[in-house]
Amino acid sequence: MDQEICLLNDDGEPRTSGIFDPLLRILFAALVASAEEVCITYSLVKPGRIMAEYTKEGKSFPLKVEANFSPADLFVRLRIICGLSIVAAGRLTGETMIRFQNQPVKVLVEINAGETQEGIGLKFAAPAPSDRAP
Repeated sequence: MDQEICLLNDDGEPRTSGIFDPLLRILFAALVASAEEVCITYSLVKPGRIMAEYTKEGKSFPLKVEANFSPADLFVRLRIICGLSIVAAGRLTGETMIRFQNQPVKVLVEINAGETQEGIGLKFAAPAPSDRAP
C-alpha cells in the first residue's frame, strides 16, 4: 500500500499512526472499485461480529475485514480526528481528508452509535478546487 492511501492531518501531511492501517486497506479496496460509500458496522454485544461493504451505483458489495481490525479503538480515534464527541450516542457527522493515489479526497464521516451496535459511513467526495494540493 505504501502511501497509495493515507489519512491526512489538518496541514495536509500523512498521519503516521498504524492503528488506521486496517481501515485504510478497507478503503483502498473500495476506492479501487470506484466506491461511493463504505459502511462498517460492528456488534457491541457479540465481539468479532463486523460487517463492511461498499456502495457503487446503488448496489452494495462486501469488503474483507482483517482479523486484527479493532473497530472500537479505531472509531474512537476517527471521532477525535473528525472533531466529534467520543462519548455521545446517536448520529454524529464530521469529515476528514485522505490521499488516494496522490489525490486528496474529502471523506464525509457519519457515525451511528446505538446500544447494541455501532456503524460508520464514509462517503467520498472530491475536494473543492481551492482544497486541492498544488
